[in-house]
Amino acid sequence: MLEKLSINPVGDHFTDSQEKSKVCKHVAKAWEKQCISFDQGIDKMVTAQQVIHDIKAPMREFKTVIENNEVMMEYVPSGQQFAFTENSIKNLCALGGMSSWAFEELRTDRTKETKKKGIEVVWKRDNRDADVLQRLINLHLFQEDRFDLDKERLWRTWDNGTLRAVLSKDYIIVNNVWYLESLKKLIPNGLISHDRSDADELYCNILIPDSIRVENDSDYGGMIVTGNSEVGTRRVSSIPSVFRAICANGCIWEDKQGQGINKVHRGTKFNFKILFEQIKKNLNKQIPLLPSIIAQALCAKQKGVNGVNMVKIFGAIANEFRFSKTDALGVLKEYPKEVLILGKDSQSAFGVQASITRYGQTLSNKEWFHMDEVGGQIVQMSQNKWDSIINKAKNMDTEELNNIYGTTV
Repeated sequence: MLEKLSINPVGDHFTDSQEKSKVCKHVAKAWEKQCISFDQGIDKMVTAQQVIHDIKAPMREFKTVIENNEVMMEYVPSGQQFAFTENSIKNLCALGGMSSWAFEELRTDRTKETKKKGIEVVWKRDNRDADVLQRLINLHLFQEDRFDLDKERLWRTWDNGTLRAVLSKDYIIVNNVWYLESLKKLIPNGLISHDRSDADELYCNILIPDSIRVENDSDYGGMIVTGNSEVGTRRVSSIPSVFRAICANGCIWEDKQGQGINKVHRGTKFNFKILFEQIKKNLNKQIPLLPSIIAQALCAKQKGVNGVNMVKIFGAIANEFRFSKTDALGVLKEYPKEVLILGKDSQSAFGVQASITRYGQTLSNKEWFHMDEVGGQIVQMSQNKWDSIINKAKNMDTEELNNIYGTTV
């Protein structure tokens, strides 16, 4: 199977052949040009957030309407209509005790998969489906004997007509601009890399400049995996991480995470000064520990596969972490790239996590973060746990592998 996998160009591994950044010597200068400063990141976020319009109102001030076969929420005082997003659907279903599956199903065209044409639409949802969905929403959210219509809530909307979130009035918005400004104070001259942020959510890595690193290791750099959501999809997070290098095409090599701050967005006594001090304390504690984190990451190279075929190893990993068929195959396809980079060390827990985190960079923000977490769990896996993975892989047959990957291997 591995011999059949095509290897897309991945750029040279980070070597002396790639000119290095003067700020972060573990980053290719070509990639540094794609990074942005804190000031640029803050300006970018300020501009992005101009689309936000928060409404504080009870459910009674909203109603459902149907426009072009689609159910929408209308804010009665202004007449504005808003289309649902995946997150606002989850919020409303949680509030009303509705099935999010039923909600989405009534909005999704019926399709089938064919060998010749791929995904083919059998029939489209129309006004009949919208009518059923509208009645479902009205039953669960607009009946006074079932739902508090007068309780004030926070409605996050964008000026493109989307409803981003429906949150408790006690929900505390940790503004993304405030968070970036805080990190700017704590990590002078840091660079923002791999930025996938939008107005609601902050997803990026902060590269730690050489000027504030406490160790002299020449092979590894430090970064902060940074996240925040103003709409309740994730907590405030800053996770110190080490990486071997970031090459010209932005690939992060050998990412390994340490402990981070993780703060929820609620509480009437929420104190931003305290939150700032918590972030500061965490970074001051974690950044000096980077050398020990590096050592732990390198130990994963010693966890070999005992000659078991890597297709089976990745199959066992996919089962362990419940990967979808798409993700299982996607991770497997990244492995040949790690073989080119790591050589014999690729046949280890280290090579497995490298393939997983590389694949994660192709996914959505949430999935990317999850794959990074999985990679971290593999690196930190005990020898006994790793041995059990190897034993499970050894006993896998072709039929089981074909089912895991969704194709013949």
